[in-house]
Amino acid sequence: MTAREQGATVAGLQLQRPLHKAGEVGGAGGAGGAGGAGEGGEGAPEGMLTGMILWLPGIGALFMVIVRPLTLEYSVVAQGAYLTGRNHAHRPLVFHTIALKLDAYPEHLLRCQLEEEFSPYQNMCTNIELVTGAACLPHVRTCVRDALTFVKAKRQTDLLVLIDTHSDYESGELVHSVDKHGNAWTQDASEVLRHHLGPELWKRSLDMTGTKGMILLACGPAFTMRSHFEIIKSLVSSEFSNRLLFIIGFTAHSVQPSVVMPFMLRVIIQVYIHQMPVELALEQEIAHWVLLCHTPVVLVCWNQQRHLICRRYIASTPSGCVWGLPPRCGNHLCNPGPGDIQAKRSPRQGTNFLKFRCNRCGWDSGGYKPKPGWLHQFSSHDSLFSHHFPLTVEEEDYI
Repeated sequence: MTAREQGATVAGLQLQRPLHKAGEVGGAGGAGGAGGAGEGGEGAPEGMLTGMILWLPGIGALFMVIVRPLTLEYSVVAQGAYLTGRNHAHRPLVFHTIALKLDAYPEHLLRCQLEEEFSPYQNMCTNIELVTGAACLPHVRTCVRDALTFVKAKRQTDLLVLIDTHSDYESGELVHSVDKHGNAWTQDASEVLRHHLGPELWKRSLDMTGTKGMILLACGPAFTMRSHFEIIKSLVSSEFSNRLLFIIGFTAHSVQPSVVMPFMLRVIIQVYIHQMPVELALEQEIAHWVLLCHTPVVLVCWNQQRHLICRRYIASTPSGCVWGLPPRCGNHLCNPGPGDIQAKRSPRQGTNFLKFRCNRCGWDSGGYKPKPGWLHQFSSHDSLFSHHFPLTVEEEDYI
């Protein structure tokens, strides 16, 4: 059978079922269909072939097209990523955001994806604005009331906490409020988490048996100030071993959410949806020069051997942080600026041996220094490294 439409000849070839006409191919599913295979469409059943022969007399060309209409693998698109129609979530989730400003980009990015990924479960997404003073406790209890009821009913529940705030450059503590005069009030990370989970949910978090982690989205001093980092580590270490299983943070002086959060989203999906160990998920997803040039990433977690690890992931930049380490002048009276410390690699052994010189004061390292043994390449990219964190004073002064 043939049909002439708009100057073209369409010949249907009956394979396992009748063919669509030219105007129907690719549109049989209506607006929601893709190639006639969308939900509610009338495309061919899965596994059957549909074909057509298209004759264009104007150019004298004959085409034969065979279409394989299959059920779409992906059903939802959110934040630019396809969500598979098959659900992989193992447990319900409590996603709790603690932020100076609610409804910001980091919270929306995670919430949008997680709500779709955990759609078969009745999940609990809560958020709370950082506040202080006498109203803090009633405010917190009101915000987490439903989450507390949820956790009491389902002990085997995952927990993800996002803290989105600033940190104090001198103490590393987190900003939990700003008064009317613009003065920032700070507390350490443990206190911020405890106060803004509320006493009941803070206590219940010890008994939750799912995956429990936190993304601490704050400026670098929260991690680089040693005294405050020890407090952060205590949320995962032996004293509070059941509180959180991992914490991810950053050490740049200024951290841009638009740069780091897309990478964190992929890490969270691997850990919470696909049950990948957080150490492996992080090393897989952040092995990207763009992210690690913007900020080093810190991971505190229990690994698969039940050892507590504290690790920082860094990128080596030829004109800046060679081997990912901040350049330093051997002359302690010198205060070099950006670009003052130059590195020259060994002509025989490449970047494994470097010589350093300060253009400001003329200091020279005197010879080629080997790459430190505590620096490890963690991906196929030869410019991406990791090391234990924090470094000792001697290790920090290596360059």
